[in-house]
Amino acid sequence: MSILLNRASSLLPQGRADEAHASATTALSLARQIGNPEYEAFALMALGAAELACEQADAASAAFAESGTLLDGLGLPHLAIEAVAWGARAARLSGDGSAAWAQGERVLAHVAEHGHLDGTDDPLLIRWTCCEVLDQLGDPRLAACLLDTWTALKNRRDALDGTVARERFMHAQAHHRAIAARAALAGLA
Repeated sequence: MSILLNRASSLLPQGRADEAHASATTALSLARQIGNPEYEAFALMALGAAELACEQADAASAAFAESGTLLDGLGLPHLAIEAVAWGARAARLSGDGSAAWAQGERVLAHVAEHGHLDGTDDPLLIRWTCCEVLDQLGDPRLAACLLDTWTALKNRRDALDGTVARERFMHAQAHHRAIAARAALAGLA
């Protein structure tokens, strides 16, 4: 199952959403067959990401919600918050501002309480999703969220050795580029 989930995760940045969807679907089926709820939750998150890439926001939202419920039930709220953030992303992209806001609020409350997103696959994407939700809603907390997100990105970049590695990191993900561009517009970069 790990191989299928890793495959799904690696195919998405390559624009191969249909293949990622197939890998995630197979992983989900296997996880359910053997009764492994943790892998089921991870497979649902991978499936939701693939569905989002295939522009199936409603199916993605359902997968993220189920994943988050499973992870909460397993006592893994630090992982469930990633599913919540993905759900906020899906809601925002489908135009459901109230669902995006509710899920974004949950993520922001988690960060305020715990001060970090340790254990998640991509804390920068989670932070950026919160910024996007706040921006879409015209929420004045956007400035603080953007500053925190830009600072987290810079800290990760600055921890790398060498200019080439730092530049690669900044361009490796679309959300890294988006964070840097938005920070520059806000006069932070």
